[in-house]
Amino acid sequence: MSRQEAHVRIEASPHEVWRVLVDIDRYPRWNRYATSAVGDLRPGGEVKIVVPLWKEKRGPVNNRVTELVPNKRLCWRSLSWFKFLAYGVRCRHLEGQPDGSTVFREVETMHGAFAGVIHRLHGPHLLRGLQTECDSLKAEVERQKSADDRGRP
Repeated sequence: MSRQEAHVRIEASPHEVWRVLVDIDRYPRWNRYATSAVGDLRPGGEVKIVVPLWKEKRGPVNNRVTELVPNKRLCWRSLSWFKFLAYGVRCRHLEGQPDGSTVFREVETMHGAFAGVIHRLHGPHLLRGLQTECDSLKAEVERQKSADDRGRP
């Protein structure tokens, strides 16, 4: 098994972060990593995302939702054709902070006989993707929060 993690502090509550994270229909508007997401966001449901695969090429990755704990955690497992050799599990963790902010962590673990090979070949690319998604989420949540705050009397 190999593991990679990226994180970011978001100036918003876990509820505000969660609201953006699970609105998969809006991913194309803000998510610079997974530029499309469609599917059934519930435990056991399938979600198809479009992500960078190699160099500048993008392609679909099918996933099965394995865990969904509102305002806390969302995990899914890849369903690629080679899943018997290697598959990824991506979990997003929201950790509320005493100051009202949220630490958002995205963790990808690779499992299977070829997990080490995948990590060596694609590890830096995967880590950049994790951080890109974290940074994209931060920007969108804080943009929405700022807009909401300006709209209040």
